[in-house]
Amino acid sequence: MPELRIAGNLKEELSACLPVLSENLPSDCLLVLGGGTVLASRWEHRISTDLNFFVYGEDLAVGSYISETSSQINIRLANVSKINAHLRHFTFGYRETEVSVFSSVRRTDTDIEDREVFTGVLLEPTVEILAKKLVGRVIGLGEFLPRDLYDFCTASRLDSDSFQSSLKVVSEGEIESISTELGGLQHAPPKNQTDILNPKYKRLAENIWLYTHKLFETRALPSYVFQIADHNQGLSR
Repeated sequence: MPELRIAGNLKEELSACLPVLSENLPSDCLLVLGGGTVLASRWEHRISTDLNFFVYGEDLAVGSYISETSSQINIRLANVSKINAHLRHFTFGYRETEVSVFSSVRRTDTDIEDREVFTGVLLEPTVEILAKKLVGRVIGLGEFLPRDLYDFCTASRLDSDSFQSSLKVVSEGEIESISTELGGLQHAPPKNQTDILNPKYKRLAENIWLYTHKLFETRALPSYVFQIADHNQGLSR
């Protein structure tokens, strides 16, 4: 099993936040780190600047944990700002990092086995992260964020099995709708989108709407897309 490290300043933020978030966790619940930060630790394909935790367990126990932890986070942890507590999740700022804790359900049945090497926190499988982005953000909220699209495209190259498996959590009709939406967005992308930070594949990042439309249209990207990207930019980080 490869050693996975959270890089940069996020390593310090994770080390500070994890003990506090784990303190009141019921014994039958799991606290797992997911989102783009975990993908970035696996692939080193971009920089991620936030921490997204997910809590799995019985509804009542998780709800109690969310309520208790969100109400005490500023007492138990210094340098906390902008606490926003909701019924099933809460967010807060820690130093320069946004931290989110969500009550969640598993979208896939892949075992959770990887751990971050310094803190030991469980890391969500790639397929689960991609499935959450599809169901929760793209389908659920209608949000097409460049960093998510970049993650989908990168997954199709570096972990195609996980990408293909993640598509199984949505219907064929929903995949076609995503493709159609992306077809329009490639000609008129949303304004004020956050840039992909330090992308490893710069050509892909610069043409993300076009390539992601092709990806969801055909379920895969042809190899020349990445060959051209690598040939033009190398693998600089």
